[in-house]
Amino acid sequence: MRFKSEFAQRAPHVDQGWVDDFVLELRLRDVSGSAIGAAVLEVESHMAAQTGDVEDVFGPPKEYAAALDLPDTGRLTRTEIAWIVARSLLLVLGFSALSAGVVGLLGDGRATLSFAAMGVLTVGTVMLALALTCRRNAALRWIVEHMFAAFVIMILGVVAVGFGTALVTDTGWAAFQVRAWVAIVVGAAMCAAEPLWFFSRKGFDDPITFPRG
Repeated sequence: MRFKSEFAQRAPHVDQGWVDDFVLELRLRDVSGSAIGAAVLEVESHMAAQTGDVEDVFGPPKEYAAALDLPDTGRLTRTEIAWIVARSLLLVLGFSALSAGVVGLLGDGRATLSFAAMGVLTVGTVMLALALTCRRNAALRWIVEHMFAAFVIMILGVVAVGFGTALVTDTGWAAFQVRAWVAIVVGAAMCAAEPLWFFSRKGFDDPITFPRG
């Protein structure tokens, strides 16, 4: 944990737990890494000049972070929102094709896909992606504070997508078949595109930096 050790060096007079919660709250507010570093050093300068507990002086880290009213540098443009929706859609449709391919491989070797199922998934994914994008800070904060519940919801969502796709496909409306291995390859490629794109970006994490001097 590189940042924890650096915080210990940069802010030795501030409780490490308080600093961690303070930095996390600023991260959830999309404050830039340079502004976070400056805020941490300002707290350190005050605590170095007096005695006492940091929470008694500055209050709870979440409330103090809100009181600073630092600018949100992570506001998304329309292009960025469109990219988020497109990547979410690619991931969900890829999972659908991959699931159909696996089922087909275990059966007659052919995967059944449905335009109806794809339409339902498309509408649902776009609506969910837009909702989470517009409320991304609140969503991230909830996930951080309720990790287990978020994991359960994710699992239930994956299961719902699988059952929902199968249910709509079984109606036979606008359904077509492809070889199972084709669906698996295409679906796996679509699912892999998002994490590969994410981890290939340079500087996506906006590292925390501290003012010189």
